[in-house]
Amino acid sequence: MDQIRAILSNYLISGKVKVTARQLKISKNTVKEYVRRAEGYSKDLSKVLELNDEALGQIIYDSDGRKADERLSVFESHLDDWLEELRRVGVTRELVWQKYRAMHPDGFGYSQFCEHLRRGVVQRDLTLALEHNPGEVLMVDFAGKKMEWVDSHTGELHGD
Repeated sequence: MDQIRAILSNYLISGKVKVTARQLKISKNTVKEYVRRAEGYSKDLSKVLELNDEALGQIIYDSDGRKADERLSVFESHLDDWLEELRRVGVTRELVWQKYRAMHPDGFGYSQFCEHLRRGVVQRDLTLALEHNPGEVLMVDFAGKKMEWVDSHTGELHGD
């Protein structure tokens, strides 16, 4: 808590994220994040600094913790449906994410969505190991619609 108090008090004196980060030799993003969380409680940081360690800890750590838990539980409740939907032709992670964000605007961003989706796949052990000697066999996995090709001699369309 002493370090957090030092960040907030230094920011209160300087009023600048960059100055605080330089003086304390920490990331600007770290300063921004602690200031954002503290200002969520009160715009007057001196009031936040007057709080005891337990109250300050709840403001800094618990507020986002509950929100993250809620987002994760919502995500996990839809995960099986999304994994089933991703098996369909033409469905991508981005399309599933866009639908998710339409239903939950405060949900995960795309990169976090994909990371949690990847973890869900790993937990369910949805992989297939293919044993082969490198260079011996060519394996191609096409996602989406079947590929069609035209015979250059006859002009006939193949691919069904």
